[in-house]
Amino acid sequence: MPDATFKVFRGDINNGGLVEYIVPIAPGMVVLDALHYIQAHQAPDLAVRWNCKAGKCGSCSAEVNGHPRLTCKTRLDALPLDEPITVQPMKSFPVLKDLVTEVSWNYRINKKIPPFTAKPNVEWKMDQREVDRVQEFRKCIECFLCQNVCHVLRDHDKKEQFGGPRFFVRIAGLEMHPLDGISRTELLKKELGIGFCNITKCCTEACPEDIADFLVDTGATDSLAPSTELRKIGIEPAGRTAYELANGRVEEYSFGLVEISFMGEVTAGRVIFGPDEAEPILGMTALESVGITIDPATRTLKRLPAIPLK
Repeated sequence: MPDATFKVFRGDINNGGLVEYIVPIAPGMVVLDALHYIQAHQAPDLAVRWNCKAGKCGSCSAEVNGHPRLTCKTRLDALPLDEPITVQPMKSFPVLKDLVTEVSWNYRINKKIPPFTAKPNVEWKMDQREVDRVQEFRKCIECFLCQNVCHVLRDHDKKEQFGGPRFFVRIAGLEMHPLDGISRTELLKKELGIGFCNITKCCTEACPEDIADFLVDTGATDSLAPSTELRKIGIEPAGRTAYELANGRVEEYSFGLVEISFMGEVTAGRVIFGPDEAEPILGMTALESVGITIDPATRTLKRLPAIPLK
């Protein structure tokens, strides 16, 4: 295979720039392999953070051709080799040296979150579906790519007011644990600034474990669709009701009564008249009413053997 040209950031928070390196390519190489070649043969002082090289430690996060990536999972045969490949440090955090950034702020945020605390006199028994639900959020490898691309942190630098998607995921796992007895709602609202999130899904696209996609797409109780599209098919508002948003603010929305068909099932329910730019959402109420739930392991819909009455 031909050689590839890499442009790698060299420097620190005060000064630096891209330095060009020529790397011979072998089948199956990933970006981290190329960085190791540069260290071994051209720049032994190149600072690169890595550990497992298996996509599980989250250490080798960087921006490859401007996109947030784990360098150990970014294959060279998936990149255009006829032009230079740029490798730069995560933008949202201060640069210590070359590709290594200072991410200790994340651990300070983590310390604010009360750990799992069992309910008094709890019976240590859980349904397997509850186990699966909690386990989904524990897949996080703390690569901090979601923190890096979140515009609240990346563009507005609101680290003193906003916890970021990684810690919303951690809190979700704790809050959904059926045996946990602590509420962290006030922490989310007052200290971690969840109201700053406007669901642009940058974190969804960056997450190598696809955790954020599960959060965004299955978090709604009622179904929602753009108002204009609902009216096009003859659905008119049947009333208004108050909903509490993620930032704690309560707002009223119009809703209509609809028949929803999916996966060979039919159910009736409410659909919220959402903004015209909103993505349609199938709410959990509609799913559960016909005995369909989310399989956290595969992030797909699955049928329950029976509809639970509890």
